[in-house]
Amino acid sequence: MGSSAPRSLSRVFGRQGKGRRVPTSEIRVSFTGPFAWLPGGSVPSVGEAAESKRPGIYLWTAPSPKGHLVYYVGETARTVAARIEEHLYEQLSGRYRFYEPSPFLMGEKKLVWRGVYGQGAQPNVSGFVDQLPTFAPLLTQFVKNMRFLVATTDCSDRVRRRIEAALATWFRQQAGLVGEFQDAGIHYEPRLEEEPAVKVDLAWQEKPIGAPDHVEA
Repeated sequence: MGSSAPRSLSRVFGRQGKGRRVPTSEIRVSFTGPFAWLPGGSVPSVGEAAESKRPGIYLWTAPSPKGHLVYYVGETARTVAARIEEHLYEQLSGRYRFYEPSPFLMGEKKLVWRGVYGQGAQPNVSGFVDQLPTFAPLLTQFVKNMRFLVATTDCSDRVRRRIEAALATWFRQQAGLVGEFQDAGIHYEPRLEEEPAVKVDLAWQEKPIGAPDHVEA
C-alpha cells in the first residue's frame, strides 16, 4: 500500500523460511476500558460502551491492587456486548467455574464451583442448584468484581481469532502470577505455519499487568 493507506493497517515485509520474503500485515488494536459486567455502578458497563457495539477482542480481568490481571481472552464476530451478555448467562447459570471473590482480586484462585466445561468439570449443574443458597452471594460478588477491556476490529474473522490466540499465549507464557492466572484447557486457533504473519501493535487505555505492546499473530 502507498502513503494513502489508513494508519490502522499498512503493508510491510518480513522473512519466513530460508530468506524468503513474504508480506506481513501490520494492524493496530486499541483496548479501552475497564468496563463492568453490570450497569449502575461506578464503572461503566460493557454492554453500554460504544466499543462493544461491534465485533472485537475482549479480556476478562481481575482489578487487583497492583493492576489488572488477565483471566480470559475472547473474541467474537458479533457485537462484543452480545457475547459478553451470553457469558453472563453462562456464569450465573453455573456452567462456568468461579472463585472466591476476595482472594481472586488478590490474584489467588480459590475454586468455589468447577462448572461444566473443561478438565474435571461437573457433569451438570444440579450440584450448583443444590448449593445455590450458599453460592449466590459469592457468585454475585465475583460477577460484580469482574472487569473487561475491549478492542474493536476491522480484520477478518480468521485474523481476529489469531490475534486472540496470540494474546492468550503471551499471557500464559509470562512468569509467575500473570502466566498462571488464566484457566487451563481453553481452545484457541493460532496462526498456521503457512499463513503470513500479522504484526499487531497494541494500545491500552489501562494496561494489564504483563501486557505486551506488540504480538505476532
